[in-house]
Amino acid sequence: MVYLRSFTFPNADQEFSFFMGIKRTCYDSYYPFQILSRHELDRLDFDTVTILYG
Repeated sequence: MVYLRSFTFPNADQEFSFFMGIKRTCYDSYYPFQILSRHELDRLDFDTVTILYG
């Protein structure tokens, strides 16, 4: 069993650098990128029991 204490997300600059390295030919969307960084969510801290669903 794996227990996580926290989970970090990339910031807007890190996501932009990632986009520049992608050579896409069949997709026209980068969803779900830029959703969390736009709202400045950079870290989730988990409690003793955390259930993520969805």
